[in-house]
Amino acid sequence: MPHLHGTFRSFIPTAGAQSDPDDADIDFLILKEEQYADFASGRPSEALFFVEASHSQDVNLSLPVSQDQPQKFYLIFRNPSPTHGKKLVEADFTVDF
Repeated sequence: MPHLHGTFRSFIPTAGAQSDPDDADIDFLILKEEQYADFASGRPSEALFFVEASHSQDVNLSLPVSQDQPQKFYLIFRNPSPTHGKKLVEADFTVDF
């Protein structure tokens, strides 16, 4: 059974000034291939995993069993509030089988 685990942290790059960590909140999604096709086309879809408005998160998720058939999964970091500007994401994920 595949298992995804790791962390991510988002922040706003600033020169000298500290920003409010909540300004760096992002949405994090994990999608299967069909879900990603809907997402990319702007159609509503369920996500396999979804974290809303977070700037630091531990992720620990068992992925669906695929037997001997390879599957693609998409990890998406989405900026829900572009008014706070660009955000950088540091991510460290591992998949164990």
